[in-house]
Amino acid sequence: MSVIEDLRPTKKLRVIDLARKAGLDVSGWSRFKGGAERAAVNPKYCYEWSFLKPGELLVLNCWYDELYQYRGTVAIDVSMRAWATRNQAKHGKPVWTKRALKFDEAVQTAIRDKLPIKMILLDGTKRRADDPSARASTVQRRKLDTARWAITSYDYKTGKARLTRGARPTVNTKLGVMSDEIRRVLLQVSKLVATALQNASRAAALHPPRDRREHLVDTGGWAIALGQLGPGIVVEIWLDYCGGQPTPRFWVGFRASSAESIDKLLKLGSLSGMKEKLVRITSSQVSTMPFFHFKEALESFDTLVCEDYGPHYLGIYYQHNWPLSPQVLNTLAEEASAFIAMVFDDYQNTLGSERRSAPGPWARPNPRAEKAAVRHVTAFLIQSGYVVVSREREICGYDLHAKRGSEELHVEVKGCTGSDARFFISRREMGTGKRDSDWRLVVVTGALNEPKAPVLLTHAQMTRQFELDPIQWEARSRSISQNIMF
Repeated sequence: MSVIEDLRPTKKLRVIDLARKAGLDVSGWSRFKGGAERAAVNPKYCYEWSFLKPGELLVLNCWYDELYQYRGTVAIDVSMRAWATRNQAKHGKPVWTKRALKFDEAVQTAIRDKLPIKMILLDGTKRRADDPSARASTVQRRKLDTARWAITSYDYKTGKARLTRGARPTVNTKLGVMSDEIRRVLLQVSKLVATALQNASRAAALHPPRDRREHLVDTGGWAIALGQLGPGIVVEIWLDYCGGQPTPRFWVGFRASSAESIDKLLKLGSLSGMKEKLVRITSSQVSTMPFFHFKEALESFDTLVCEDYGPHYLGIYYQHNWPLSPQVLNTLAEEASAFIAMVFDDYQNTLGSERRSAPGPWARPNPRAEKAAVRHVTAFLIQSGYVVVSREREICGYDLHAKRGSEELHVEVKGCTGSDARFFISRREMGTGKRDSDWRLVVVTGALNEPKAPVLLTHAQMTRQFELDPIQWEARSRSISQNIMF
């Protein structure tokens, strides 16, 4: 019988018992409302993928069927940071992203502190990794391997690790930068930039971003949104490997949902001097393996770089090498905030008249464009074999009821006169989209002249593709007991 076959789990043992046997202190498992009797099912612990005993031990849960023969022993490859990035991009459960990142950070801690590793091997039904709505994996059998494991390979850029049974740790901590360290440094810079922007009278008026939290990105690093410059234009800072250098580099700039928005920025007078040395990066110049990065390392720093591949980016890469000293962090924050404030002021001045004449949040969409878009989408659905009934007058969260055999669609239509997809969506429409799996959104640009081919988006696809900003609130009187007395 092979070593791998010997390691196959045959019983469904409890996680708490295996964790205790591995050498972990499990006394804290009973500190919840279930008490000692239900300690084994304490959700704070029993669903975790990794258990760290600081300075002493790391215990990992891994799937048995992923083991393989390696140099006369057994190994397993894990890439939890990449898994977390995919899960986050596909709007999988946030708790799964959190557990995967915790697993990756625990592996990095084990490398740094040279910790021994024990492995709990799992056997059962694994969920489909490419389906964020799939049910969670079901573990039918568990087994603790009594042998020690070690991390014998780790890519600091991607988080891909090899764990080998019976081996000694062979990863040099000086060969790379830990993901958690990149995150920590970026958070430091973001606070410094935010403080500097508050002191810039006009840039302090940046619209708050939809999500201020730091985000793991598929470029081997982290990103933070600082605010919105205008519709569809987000101000961001990144610290990652996208530029193709061997260590992380800092980037500040703007992410836009359309190339037209980037073109507006490039027309600003404040960027005219920098535009002369503009570097353009297209999809043919980037690689997605093992993570997203330029095929040829960027050589032009402190100048504008325009990146066009799906989302559109315009910003500056800085040449400061890792590690970033406190003095460098202050310099980066000063330069980044000055760049943001300069563009913000110019953008406001240039588009001032356009903003004054643009419809405010109280204005209704162009009714001609809306009707033209509905006609266009209706014709498209009929050509696709659907029977279409208008529900526009019923205020039910969508405009068109389309049916083709057993398939049913509830289609909300938005019409835009120009090429930029900008529209208003009501609370009822948003709520219907969240609840109704048959709900679809179609945004028709150029509705009055040359309408584009309709693309049907689910609610999840809509939230990924568009920046959604609340522009109006309803105020109601509080109860008498809650009224503020003057």
